[in-house]
Amino acid sequence: MTKIVIVMIMQTFKKLCCSCKEEKEPHNFHNNKKSIDGKQAKCKQCTNEHSSKYRKENREKLQAKRNYNCKKYQAQQLVRTAVKKGRLIKTTCEQCDSLEKTIGHHDDYDKPLDVRWLCCACHGAWHSEHGEARNAR
Repeated sequence: MTKIVIVMIMQTFKKLCCSCKEEKEPHNFHNNKKSIDGKQAKCKQCTNEHSSKYRKENREKLQAKRNYNCKKYQAQQLVRTAVKKGRLIKTTCEQCDSLEKTIGHHDDYDKPLDVRWLCCACHGAWHSEHGEARNAR
């Protein structure tokens, strides 16, 4: 009941973009769970323009990062695509059975589709204890 009321209120107000200073409908803002109103401070258009500008201005930096972590980047891309196409199914965390968002963890980047699904906390703990996965570079 409360959630329906909040959604109805959200649909009636307009939000001010912190970048272009225009008032826009809530659907013109990306979602942000941490924000009080559940939306980003910048509108989608300003966010996209900022992202495009950053990618153009930092092309070499981003490419160097991809090259440095080439195997890692390619493995992550393959997992993302396999999940999207239904070839890999995300499950609960293999260590704590948490229903929280899980991450495909690679023990060996030479086996890109061989992943263990871990929640953020377990994934961070694994890397704190074991360091980088095998064949990361």
